[in-house]
Amino acid sequence: MKTVAFRTLGCKLNQYETQIIRQMLIEANFSVVSFDSPADLYIINTCTVTNRSDCKSRQAIRQAVRRTQDPKVIVTGCYAQTNSKEISQIPGVGLVIGNSEKWRILEYLNSAGLKIGNISDQSEFETPEISDFGGNTRALIKVQDGCNSQCSYCKVPFARGPSRSQSLSRIIAQAERAVEKGYQEIVLTGVHLGRYGEELKEKAGLVGLLKALMKVEKLPRIRLSSIEPTEISETLINLLKEKKICSHLHIPLQSGSDRILERMGRGYTASFYRELVLKLDDSIPGIAIGCDVMVGFPGETEEDFNHTLKLIEKLPVAYLHVFEYSARPGTLAATFKPEVPPQEKKKRSEILRRLSAEKSFLFRKGFEGKTLSVLILNTLDKETGCLRGLSDNYIEVLLPGEGQWVNRFVEVKITEVTLERTLGELVNK
Repeated sequence: MKTVAFRTLGCKLNQYETQIIRQMLIEANFSVVSFDSPADLYIINTCTVTNRSDCKSRQAIRQAVRRTQDPKVIVTGCYAQTNSKEISQIPGVGLVIGNSEKWRILEYLNSAGLKIGNISDQSEFETPEISDFGGNTRALIKVQDGCNSQCSYCKVPFARGPSRSQSLSRIIAQAERAVEKGYQEIVLTGVHLGRYGEELKEKAGLVGLLKALMKVEKLPRIRLSSIEPTEISETLINLLKEKKICSHLHIPLQSGSDRILERMGRGYTASFYRELVLKLDDSIPGIAIGCDVMVGFPGETEEDFNHTLKLIEKLPVAYLHVFEYSARPGTLAATFKPEVPPQEKKKRSEILRRLSAEKSFLFRKGFEGKTLSVLILNTLDKETGCLRGLSDNYIEVLLPGEGQWVNRFVEVKITEVTLERTLGELVNK
């Protein structure tokens, strides 16, 4: 039996797609091994959202080709879609496959070179369905792919193509299979989740999809991945009050400066974002709101950065994902001047990461002494050996206990909150 090893970089969408390829290879009689182990085949599913993502992808590729067994190395994903020729020049890479071609990987196993189609021509949602979620406690379901937005800094539309959605019936069928396999939570993922269904005949939209999923029997919890601020409607806010839908939203901000938001092509203002977050916090007690923030966008002054800093300081957000701007070839922003010096980007990102730690601590501290319903995950905390649990509002709780609690909801009292972790204990064992 041949062996295969995987390395996935980037978002939950990539994780989901790797799982599909993994399932295909297992059905073709491959045995999956760790990426750090010798293997006959290595598959790297890459990311290209930043220069750092490109670098990490190249590192993973070179790690694979250094294996002494002379294995075959296949590279796919977003970096492969946009930089295929660059990747093919790395000694030892056997095959580079585009995002649309990855579903035909079994056909290409004995091929070499480039298999890259024109992703901008994609108009149909072609991702195969999945039946095995790879031992994860939570099931990812890809409902949408591609993006029609014109953010000036973003390379994703070049890597993923136009927006397209999976049919409502197929999504519901996947959710039902996940429930049959015992999954207690599904996570809806996509490049542009808020645009789900716009091009479908059924016109259900994200709200319609959520309403349909809420009717799936024995499905306790539904979680949304990242969603744009302009796509959070009053109807969606009301749906988030329902018990089945997690009180957790990740809403990209990118900048608190209206001048920079306009240059980014984001389509909203800082005041719009502020009012949305305050409304969500008021409407849904305990909601966790995370946000992406970019520092060092071309032309970002100290004053622009301070607008971002002051906005976030005043907002009830639970955490930040902080990115340093990196010019992506082919994007409009790559032509913008003046550039922000690297040391200034680093300084600003460190300020925001410290703020993120403070925000996370304050959010979690608010639940100390309270009891939360927590889903026990199937991996232990490496440092403490404790069980890991996840609340609907995205608080990871560490608690003592045995393996029989895995994939079950338990009531947990939050006993201690530190900057690094949240500790709890089972209630009514």
